[in-house]
Amino acid sequence: MKLAFCRQLLAVALTAFATVGAAFAEGITITARTPDELQQKLMEASRDKVKKVRITPGVIRGGATDRDHLLFLKGLQDMEIDATGVSLVSTDPTRGGVFLRDCKRVTLRGLLYYNEIPPFTQGRVIGANLKDGTLEVEIDKGYPAPDANSVGYLFDPDTRRWKPGVYDIYYNKVMKRSDRVYGIRVNGDMPAKLKTDLTPGRDLIAIRGTRGRMAITLDVCENCRLENVTIKSAGVFGVQEAGGNGGNYFNYTLTYGPRPKGATVDPLISSVADAFHSGGTRKGPTLEGCLLEGMCDDAIPIHSSYMLVMQADGRKLYYLARQNVNPLKPGMRIRLFDPRERFLCEAVVKSTDKAESGFRLPHLPADKLVYYRLESDRDLPVIPAGSRLSTPDTAGSGFVVRNCVIRNHRARGFLIKADDGLIENNLIEGSTVAGLIATPQFGWNESCYSRNLTIRNNTFRSNSYSTGVTKPESYVLGAVNIKSDAPSKGPAGYGHQNIRILGNVFENQDGTNLHIDNAQDVLVEGNRFIRPQWNPSDRGRALGYHPEALISIDKVERVTFRNNRVESPGPYLKTLIEVGPDATDVTGVDDGVVVVRPTK
Repeated sequence: MKLAFCRQLLAVALTAFATVGAAFAEGITITARTPDELQQKLMEASRDKVKKVRITPGVIRGGATDRDHLLFLKGLQDMEIDATGVSLVSTDPTRGGVFLRDCKRVTLRGLLYYNEIPPFTQGRVIGANLKDGTLEVEIDKGYPAPDANSVGYLFDPDTRRWKPGVYDIYYNKVMKRSDRVYGIRVNGDMPAKLKTDLTPGRDLIAIRGTRGRMAITLDVCENCRLENVTIKSAGVFGVQEAGGNGGNYFNYTLTYGPRPKGATVDPLISSVADAFHSGGTRKGPTLEGCLLEGMCDDAIPIHSSYMLVMQADGRKLYYLARQNVNPLKPGMRIRLFDPRERFLCEAVVKSTDKAESGFRLPHLPADKLVYYRLESDRDLPVIPAGSRLSTPDTAGSGFVVRNCVIRNHRARGFLIKADDGLIENNLIEGSTVAGLIATPQFGWNESCYSRNLTIRNNTFRSNSYSTGVTKPESYVLGAVNIKSDAPSKGPAGYGHQNIRILGNVFENQDGTNLHIDNAQDVLVEGNRFIRPQWNPSDRGRALGYHPEALISIDKVERVTFRNNRVESPGPYLKTLIEVGPDATDVTGVDDGVVVVRPTK
């Protein structure tokens, strides 16, 4: 009896021990005082295959001693990092925040990250001598000196938003006048542009820094997640993902940082560049419930890159890739464009490998050139040298952005170059260039046109009001734009295909609200245009467009307008739909967009 009882007690003890051991292996709590200590403990947990790591709440402050980022986490797999209540504070604005490389199924939750010293500066324009192209700027207390050769932005002192109707200020020289006053020598064409923009003594100015890094980077990562993360005062992008299989999930806030030490005013901006930036992923990102505000560039760009075609013959094609890694693999789809950016054809890669370097481009260093050849699954048409090659299979196809707020920032809310995307239930307000642009950018080497893109149930409010887009020479016509890279390049063979613009609200938008060109099979249905064109606009007039048109379309085929309403239009609305000479098979021009008068 006693022996049986002892055996039973031993079994219970062993079971309890095994349970404790399993729990310990599943999750641990770590405490760190510096980024270096945190880095070491997280990598040790990864080596021990710990599944859950809880970081003790508190402030972890400092700079990385031997890394470009406070945390460089490589090769993590199947790990949850709960940083709820943790503030990771960088004392060196030239370093980045968290860098994940080659990670799979990693979740980072609850972290607050910011730069203690802003990686940008700000102040007030106190004087200007446009004859010699010099602005006098007084930097606010607590903010760093301006970097040389950068760009500044004028802000309205009442709203503390980007000043309406002005250009960005590019400059090339900084001259220190006194403790906080600097002379800034603007670039050659800026004095004429600023002649009517400046109000010295009143205008606020924010100036980009040039030495910062990303707040959070996912490099060649797969199925990773950011949950309830907050970023403030980012050095370049708030979040960047680059390459890999993708399928990553993002729920985070990018917003204004705290006042730096000695400052008496809040920051005008939240980051030096984009809030989010996705490039080269196989499967597109999902952004859900994000708040993105105050950044100096786009909120959400998603794209891949072009390759330069050197020679084509039959099914064989020789191309130059941007990096020493062949971005193409057998089975990938390819799309080709001629030097005028006209769409030529599609094919599928049958095989690809490195080629002998038999080509020379004088403007590129020979040791940086990497040539490849591919064989396609079909005969190719005549492909002129200098054509571009892209693949939709590394452009973030299948992305989703829903229930996000994008507001009060420079440039575009969305800059889309990917297929099979869904953009729904978002608020885009105060994007200075446009609420949304879908377009390739050949000059930036970012591809490509979009197919199977759905834009539904979003609100686009008070966009397209600054950063030069209100000028007559602007090719950004609308709050939402589905277009080619530039008007001078000619038709692109309907690069955009199967676009759905459904149930959106366009509110308080001056000038053209919706611009579509180089697109095929487009449905514009159930949208509301509320209080459009109450103020005059010259956007696009120098290029032959008429900003008094609510909607402008050209170089399109099979476009349908259905059940769209205009409510409380302003005096500058003259035409509902302006149809260009190269538009064919357009339905609903007469009755697909109607003005609804209020009932008494």
